[in-house]
Amino acid sequence: MSFPLEKILPISTQDYAGPNVNAKLIYNMVGVHGSSLDNLAEKVPERTEVVTDLRFSVSATTYNRTANFYSGTALIPRER
Repeated sequence: MSFPLEKILPISTQDYAGPNVNAKLIYNMVGVHGSSLDNLAEKVPERTEVVTDLRFSVSATTYNRTANFYSGTALIPRER
């Protein structure tokens, strides 16, 4: 089962966690990447609360083709 698309957000980790919160103390952060949004969602690790910092880019490849690239940061709550 893939990660819910509505939990993949274009906001920063700090905006999600709050201005007075050190997100590094609360979450393990893991980079996730994919060739489509659905592909990225399939690669999100288990226990992820949300994916932040969503970025999208397009790059040119050989023979005038393009490649899509999605990336984000998976926030996984640290165990206490």
